[in-house]
Amino acid sequence: MKKIDKLVLHSFVQHLLLAFLVIVFLLLCRQMLVLFDDIIGKGVGIQALAQLFFQFAIFMVPISIPLAVLLSSLMTMGSFSEHFELTALKSIGVSPNRVILPMFSLVCFLSLVAFYANNYLVPKAALNAYSLLYDIKQKKPALDLQAGVFYSDIPGFNIKIGKKYDDGVTLKDIMIYDHREAKFNGKVTLADSGVMSTLKNERYLKLELFNGHFYRDNGLNYENREQEKGGLSRSYFSKSTYLLDVSGFDLVRSSKNRFAGIGKMRNLTQLSHDLDSVQQKLATYAAQAKKEVDNSPKSDSSGKDPGQQDDRVLQLLQERPLTWSIAHTTAERVRSVKAKLQLMNAQREKLIRKRAEFEIQYHKIWAQSAACLVMVLIGGAFGAIIKKGGLGLPVLISVAFFIISYVINMQGEKYAKQSLLDPFWAMWMSNLVLLPVGLFLLWQVREDSKALDIDAGREIWDKIKAKVSKRPLKIT
Repeated sequence: MKKIDKLVLHSFVQHLLLAFLVIVFLLLCRQMLVLFDDIIGKGVGIQALAQLFFQFAIFMVPISIPLAVLLSSLMTMGSFSEHFELTALKSIGVSPNRVILPMFSLVCFLSLVAFYANNYLVPKAALNAYSLLYDIKQKKPALDLQAGVFYSDIPGFNIKIGKKYDDGVTLKDIMIYDHREAKFNGKVTLADSGVMSTLKNERYLKLELFNGHFYRDNGLNYENREQEKGGLSRSYFSKSTYLLDVSGFDLVRSSKNRFAGIGKMRNLTQLSHDLDSVQQKLATYAAQAKKEVDNSPKSDSSGKDPGQQDDRVLQLLQERPLTWSIAHTTAERVRSVKAKLQLMNAQREKLIRKRAEFEIQYHKIWAQSAACLVMVLIGGAFGAIIKKGGLGLPVLISVAFFIISYVINMQGEKYAKQSLLDPFWAMWMSNLVLLPVGLFLLWQVREDSKALDIDAGREIWDKIKAKVSKRPLKIT
């Protein structure tokens, strides 16, 4: 049995590594397509992009591991069945469930690895990825002078060029409006040609202009736009240089603390602390609300909420506005209590949503790790049934189960955020639904049932087609 276990594990690990890398790559490509508009055209360096891709790749691990386990177990057992190796093992008294056992044992260890990744690596990767993505979104677009279009992203300047040559640095027909001294076009530079380059790690843009003129309105009062003495001046130059500060186009990293409170960026210890903190705040708001209600003015509408009291007092004021001064004071007090309660209720609703977010993430860390065990049961049993290896039918079946699991998780998370479902059941529902499926498939394999056997189904179909083809035609 040791040799058989080694053979099963060798095949399973090979398929697992390949499936995991492919799935992470595909999920990463999908994520980058979603973020394409946010990162393209910003002039972000290779190092920053590589860091972003790497962090998001780690972030994809919780989804990738269960799907890779499902696909690799399907391929392994499907290949064994397709080449009659599983049949040979059955003939010597080895149960298919015993063949699945080494894979299940390895996946138990893999679940611990997945838990460590979900609890420690993924929150840090999510924090790094989303903080970097935020900084990239805030970054100014890369410096890109286009022919016939005014470029105004450099503070104090509007630049227009007639043509940019293929070398990317030589320019033709240059027009520069200088707004640094005023907000109107008091200084204009026209040049026949020019060359641009960057200095000091691209912090400065150097424009060397050739054969042009400076135009300046010396008499324009920029405060009230009134013409004063001085008139328009023009001067010729054969060569002039502009040195423009473009350091604002650099990627500036902000503090990660602004994202640290998001649920997906917290581990179990932090989530437990966050949940205790939220629960204490909710208890404080409840006590404050009770105190406000107890101290609210009592009137003949005692027992009603502040809103109803407010309406009653206003009605009394309308009936006798001159003599009900005390009622006026009561109405103001009721309005104040009502406003405080509305504010407390809004803050309470926000805390409830925050608590749901933390509870969802808390249970998701455990549920995604346990999903590996459910997937190996389904994959191993289904592989023995379909008797197909490779990347054909196993991939389709894996995708089908993944979609089922994904939809259940998404709907459960949606209901949990709306307080329609407990976060525990929302995150564990997928495992609880698919676990009986895996156990049922294992029982089918153990009993050598033909109910789900594809070959048996094909034989039945062939017999039905043969009977239909041999049926004599009725002539009417």
